Amino acid sequence: MHGLGEAEKALHHYKQSGSLVDREDIAKAEALQKQLNRCNGARNLKEWSDLLKGTQFAISVGADSAPKVYALQTEALLRLQRHQEAYATYNKGPKFLIESCTKLFGPAGSAYILVMKAQVYMATGRLEDAVKVAQHAAQLDPKNQEIVTIVKRAKAIASARLSGNLLFKASQYLEACNMYTEGLEHEPYNSILLCNRAACRSKLGQYERAVEDCTTALILQPTYSKARLRRADCNAKLERWEASVQDYEMLIREIPGDEEVGRALFEAQVQLKKQRGEDVKDMKFGSNLVFISSNERFRHFVTSPGMAVVLFCNKANHKQVLQLMEQVCKRFPSVNFLKVEVEDHPYLAKSEGVSSIPAFKIYKNGSRVKEIPGNNRELLEKSVKLYSSRRNIL
Repeated sequence: MHGLGEAEKALHHYKQSGSLVDREDIAKAEALQKQLNRCNGARNLKEWSDLLKGTQFAISVGADSAPKVYALQTEALLRLQRHQEAYATYNKGPKFLIESCTKLFGPAGSAYILVMKAQVYMATGRLEDAVKVAQHAAQLDPKNQEIVTIVKRAKAIASARLSGNLLFKASQYLEACNMYTEGLEHEPYNSILLCNRAACRSKLGQYERAVEDCTTALILQPTYSKARLRRADCNAKLERWEASVQDYEMLIREIPGDEEVGRALFEAQVQLKKQRGEDVKDMKFGSNLVFISSNERFRHFVTSPGMAVVLFCNKANHKQVLQLMEQVCKRFPSVNFLKVEVEDHPYLAKSEGVSSIPAFKIYKNGSRVKEIPGNNRELLEKSVKLYSSRRNIL
């Protein structure tokens, strides 16, 4: 009972057991009961930061199998507009069949857990599922007006998105935009509706407002790649090249083999250089293959933030492996690919521990992280994708 968050029942059981009970167990149950009372008080007062801290503490002192405590933590995160964390918390919590929950926690307790599930579904775009789950909660606790309100809200949002999507597909962008706005009146911080409305506003040439919608969606869900891509595109249309490059660079780390994103990143980088008055005449898409002419040039690339792939090869027999490298580098335009001919730079081969050639070495933020035989394209591609998508590998 203690682990399930039922501290009151646990204390009753301990008292019935008399002298057989360890006093330490009673003390833990009493501490948990006090903490759960604080959590319920914080929820009633809508003090969401206090509720979040309280649930974290309750889990740390033993309520790590308590679905209601995780549901309370999920609610706190939702109210604090931290939707991505709310989704992760809900998934991390223990899962019980609803019949078992009802037996353990009563109909009202089970209904509350279902309502939090419904609201997580709403926040993550599973609107039809949200309606079904909220309706189930209403069946368990039909007199709860809060649950009745959530059912109505879920239905209104689901209807608004469906209608908006149909209008968007029919190229009726203004009408679709109005429909998504109607849905947002029921839930102003719904990242899916915000991103969809941004798509309409972009089509209508309202790029500034589209950027605002995408930014709000990304605050709610920082890894929402569709919103980031849309914001990058709108910033490009507004000629805010630096902001556009930042978003494209983040996207290319998440999906390093996406040629469309890679090309958009390259175009934004070209425009940013032009804006700064820099020379761009030699820039070409897929031209991230660099010939190393000096130790200084090598050190510059491998110690810069980000990732570099270095081919160590002979002058005489490097054509085939160089072709392989060229094919891979086109798929990963944000990664620097370097070629070192060991006859001209034997000291580099020695200092970098090259034992056989041809060979690839991968560098991340100045450190060597991987060596790959020069004829293994599949392993090279997998490794580049893996390491370029890890932001803090070291």
